[in-house]
Amino acid sequence: MKTTKKLFIIITTMLAGIAFMVSCSKQPEAPRPKQPEASAEAKESKKGKKQPVAVKTNDISPEWKNNFTAARSGQYVTLDWSIEATGGKIRQIDILRNASGVGTKRKVAELDPDATSFRDCLPNDNAHWYWLVLISTDNKTQEIGPARVGVDRAGTVKYINPEEKYKVTITRGDELAMIRWDFPEDEYKKIRIVRNTRPVAEPFKAKSSPVIITLASRSQHGDALPDINSEYWYSFQITKKSGEVIYKNSIKAEYGNQ
Repeated sequence: MKTTKKLFIIITTMLAGIAFMVSCSKQPEAPRPKQPEASAEAKESKKGKKQPVAVKTNDISPEWKNNFTAARSGQYVTLDWSIEATGGKIRQIDILRNASGVGTKRKVAELDPDATSFRDCLPNDNAHWYWLVLISTDNKTQEIGPARVGVDRAGTVKYINPEEKYKVTITRGDELAMIRWDFPEDEYKKIRIVRNTRPVAEPFKAKSSPVIITLASRSQHGDALPDINSEYWYSFQITKKSGEVIYKNSIKAEYGNQ
């Protein structure tokens, strides 16, 4: 009897141990800390692919490495410059001018990339400001300046407006304007004519389509008018092979014999 009771105690103890072990095996595991998701660069790196790298280019040197000066002698201004470019990437050099140092600037020259000087003819004895605009082959621009010339106080020069040499007449009917021009014999790079429905101080700043682009120094062109009830003004931007740019602005098309 004692043996049976002893055996019963042993078996009970063993069963209790087994139950405890099974219970422990069913306990939920502690949550593992979430690993941060790999970045797109890391994922691409694992795949053996390289991400594209943005490359910054600087075709034109900083302004402090460039030199731009202007010297006046009566009606004429001599502009000189020395510029540095990386890899010879300059495509074109433009010269801008205005009479206040701020606000709208007018292009007075369009030059080849190897140009180092230009002689400008001023319309009056006032002070004027100039800027040099470097245009790279990928159409980036850098503006250098301004360079200022003071008032012509000597007053000994009779100023001649270069535009007066460029003759333009425009007559119209209801549906057609006839544009005639007679310019000095010269080599021209581009003659551009635009049309507006009102006088515009700087018509070539707007993104308007030209009526015609030509190289002819003496010719005529018939322009079909979109609205017979509107008035029209025409402007010329005349670019010489030398780089000089001349303007004939806001010439009204008047009714007359065509």
